[in-house]
Amino acid sequence: MTIDLTTAREEVLQRGLTKLGWHADFMPRNVRGCEQGANCGYCNYGCRYGAKQSTVKTWLADADAAGARILVRTRADKVTVEGGTATGVEARTDAGHRGSVRARADSLAGLESAHGYLQGRVASELRLKNTPQVEFRYDDTADRGQRISELLREEQPPS
Repeated sequence: MTIDLTTAREEVLQRGLTKLGWHADFMPRNVRGCEQGANCGYCNYGCRYGAKQSTVKTWLADADAAGARILVRTRADKVTVEGGTATGVEARTDAGHRGSVRARADSLAGLESAHGYLQGRVASELRLKNTPQVEFRYDDTADRGQRISELLREEQPPS
């Protein structure tokens, strides 16, 4: 296969790999609006056309559309745990502002943002013509159980 290389760097890289006896070819990419093999495939150092479907263009955009809060220049200081379950994160921005994120809503929004990817993985793993539809729902069983335990503790007579 003759490859029309777009830069001198890529041409040198291909010659070196060929001399070593290694395979050199286009790398399939997750892109939109960029023809594989014509302009695309040698973008290991970034996409000069902005066609790469990166985390910013996919997962974060989907999470934002689903209502998730996205905190930039923020560092997680502590994972909050209740009843042995991670329930959120306490964080601080570079400017020193503190904030917290509860896991329930943001986790569900994160899963919803990855719906297409996860549905595709289910389809590829099951290899069926029609695959089950993936749905995400918050299971509040643990929350209800914890609330019942709290109510029972409150009703116990003092010892």
